[in-house]
Amino acid sequence: MNNYTTILSPNHPSLSAGTLICTTSGIFPIEELEGKKFMIKNMSGKIVEAECFKSYTDKELIQLDFNKGINIKCSEGQEWPVRLRSGKIIRKEAIDLVIGDHIPLHKNGFPMITEGDNSLSEEEGFLLGYLFGDGYINTELIDFSICFGKESEHIIDKCINILKKFELGKNIMFNILTNRAMKYIKTQNKLFIGWYSQQFEWNNKEKIPSIVWKSNDLFIKGFIDGLISSDGAVNINAVTPRVSISNKSLAVIEECAKLLSFFGIPVRTQKRYSSGNKSKGIKIAVYDVEFSASSFVSSGLWITHNIKSSRLAISKSKRQIQTIKSITIASNEPVWSIVVYDKDQSFPCQYVYAS
Repeated sequence: MNNYTTILSPNHPSLSAGTLICTTSGIFPIEELEGKKFMIKNMSGKIVEAECFKSYTDKELIQLDFNKGINIKCSEGQEWPVRLRSGKIIRKEAIDLVIGDHIPLHKNGFPMITEGDNSLSEEEGFLLGYLFGDGYINTELIDFSICFGKESEHIIDKCINILKKFELGKNIMFNILTNRAMKYIKTQNKLFIGWYSQQFEWNNKEKIPSIVWKSNDLFIKGFIDGLISSDGAVNINAVTPRVSISNKSLAVIEECAKLLSFFGIPVRTQKRYSSGNKSKGIKIAVYDVEFSASSFVSSGLWITHNIKSSRLAISKSKRQIQTIKSITIASNEPVWSIVVYDKDQSFPCQYVYAS
């Protein structure tokens, strides 16, 4: 007697809980799609119907590691598209994968979420991303604040203009304050703060606001732009010029890595320590998600921050694959399967295509 919840062909993909799947209505953890039919864009660029089932309740999983901190857990019967040196794509079950196999990245320039909340704009995404990176909302103290360093002052007017476009923001006086080398946009308007927090699902920066995952391509691009313009860095002195986003929360960095991967960007995460209280010898753990500047340029994403954007004047990346670095046996967990009703059975999951 097996432990299938729904009987499926063993060739159907089986992925662990929390694995993100991109549908035309948004990006969702696979378990939230259970029992639903939805539309996805496959590797051929076709929008086709798919369906999700819970396939096992207790299945031994294989973990595929790509870059540092970047991995996916699946059952041995999970199929993956593998790109050969000739460029031909073949399908392999996870049990047959080997270190060095190349799994295709998401294709740059593909519209992903065509049926999400299209009322949300790129500008609104930018404001939310910038606020998430260098701002805060305190609903108890009734305080809304966005911070700008000297190199970011040119973004102040952009943020004020976006705030003024909201119906509740039209008649509000957003104060611009200076404290040492920093400038701040501030308001203590209780009605606006309550509305914005609810409208954009603010969660005190514990995780990426859930509205991002179910919005639309432009809003997400704006959010990433705001996040990098505020809290990101572009390092052109590295052997390979790189872009990074830093945060004290590992959960936030892991979500950023997954979000970026849907734009065809190969990412990696790392933990480092920054100087905290030097007099007491206290160091603070900080997490980074890093990716090459050339892959960012190729993705169709952009950065509003003038100085950071100027450092991206480099050639586009030709890399279109993630390479498997290690394969290990993981724990036993429930898994879910996605059936794609098309000859090309690929679908976009976090980091790469599955099939």
